[in-house]
Amino acid sequence: MGVRSRLASVALASVIFTLGLSAHAEESGPARARAKEAYDRGLAAHKQGDYAKAAEEFARADALAPSAVALQAALEATLTIDDPVLGSELLERSKREQAHGTLATAVDSAQARFSGRAGRLRVNCEGARPCTSTVDGAPIETRRAIWVRIGQHTVVVQADNDTQTKTVDVKPEQITDVGTSAATEPSPEALHVTTSQGSANKLPKAVFWTGVGVTGVVGILATYFALDTKGRHTDFTDAGCTQSNATGCGALKDDGQSAQARANVTIGGAIVLGAATAVIGAFFTDWDSHPTTGRAFVSPIAGGTVGGLSGTF
Repeated sequence: MGVRSRLASVALASVIFTLGLSAHAEESGPARARAKEAYDRGLAAHKQGDYAKAAEEFARADALAPSAVALQAALEATLTIDDPVLGSELLERSKREQAHGTLATAVDSAQARFSGRAGRLRVNCEGARPCTSTVDGAPIETRRAIWVRIGQHTVVVQADNDTQTKTVDVKPEQITDVGTSAATEPSPEALHVTTSQGSANKLPKAVFWTGVGVTGVVGILATYFALDTKGRHTDFTDAGCTQSNATGCGALKDDGQSAQARANVTIGGAIVLGAATAVIGAFFTDWDSHPTTGRAFVSPIAGGTVGGLSGTF
C-alpha cells in the first residue's frame, strides 16, 4: 500500500471512528473524549511516520472506548513495527467480538506474524500488602497478566522493605506466574539460632578443662622424672663413674639413661599438650554458653620452660 493510499485509509478511518464515538456519546462521555484524543494523536504520529507512537495511541484509544476502527488501526501500525508484545495484546482484544472485513484481515495477518513470539507474565504479591514490580526495569501492574516477549526476564518485586529479584522464563502463549513470599519477623528462637551459628561447631568447655587436667598430670610426671633423673645423675657422678668405669657404673649408666628418656618424653608431652590446650581454649571452645570469669593459661613446669634434660651418663 502506497503512502497516499495509506493516508487516505487513515483519514477515512478517522471519520468512521469519530462517527462511531458520536453514536455512543451518551455512554461514558469522558472516556470516549479521551479515546478521541488518543486516536487523533495516533493519526498525527502515523502521518509523521512514527508508527510505534501511532500503534501505542491507537491501542490506548481502543482500550478507553473499544472500537473496531481503533483496533484495526493499532493492529496495522503494530504489524508495521513488528511488535509481538503489543500485537499479542491486540489479538487478545480482538476476541471480544467476531471480526469482519478489513479488521478480520488485520487480525489474520497479526496472528500469522506474532504467533509463538510472546507469552504472559503475572506478578502475585503475597497477601493484601501493597507492592510494586518491574520487568526488565519497566514498571508493571501487579496481579495482572501482561504480554512480554518469550524468553528470560528479570522480575523485581518490592513490598515494604523487602525486595525480591527473580529470573523467569516466559513460554509462548502461556501465563507465567511469579510468586512472592511474605516478609516475616524472625522469632526469638530463630534469632538465637542465627546468633549462635558461629559457636555451633565449637567444642564444649569440658574438652578444654580436660586438656588442662591431662596436661597437669603429665606435667607432674615430667617433674617427677626430671627430679629422678637428676638424682640418678648425682649418684653416677658421686660413684666416680665420670672418671672411670668402676664396678656398678654400667648399671648406674643404664638406669640414668632410662630415667633421662622418661623425663624427656614426659616433658615433651607436657609441652605439646599445653600448647594444644591453649589453642583449643583460644579458638575452638564455646565460652559463650556459660560465661566464666576464668582465663585459659599455660603454666611452666618445674620452675621454668623446659624442653628436655641433657646430661652424660
